[in-house]
Amino acid sequence: EGAHAALAARRALRGQRMRSGGAVPVPQRTVTEDFALDSFQNLLFSLCRFREVVGKYPSRVTVVSFDFKRRRFEELHRGALKFPKTHFAFVGLQPPPNSKFDLIGAQRGEQEHAAKSFEEDPYGCFTPMLAAKRDARNPFRRTTP
Repeated sequence: EGAHAALAARRALRGQRMRSGGAVPVPQRTVTEDFALDSFQNLLFSLCRFREVVGKYPSRVTVVSFDFKRRRFEELHRGALKFPKTHFAFVGLQPPPNSKFDLIGAQRGEQEHAAKSFEEDPYGCFTPMLAAKRDARNPFRRTTP
């Protein structure tokens, strides 16, 4: 997932000289995390990957995701990781109006399953539904290095 997003960004930025406060162009300063199997792991493993590359944990985090996942990230995941609320931002996106994305179904699934599961099991270690979802997303049984 992360590698595909980085590749798409590099293709979109090809030929542009994007710099953000440093001498090295943004695409050359971009790294990915490719082992996360759910939203909690996306946040946790990204923090760990940042530390691996930079040598320290980030002082601020911004998560970009569908707006219906806001509570899950801002309250449940951030809270489970004890990341300071004042240093955490969430940018919520909506699918384009003409897309075939089932927003109503996704919102229902968020409330009835995803958020509820993380409320009961903040780290996603013991809930059978979360474990099954992680297993299904890892058919080759990859593990972190």
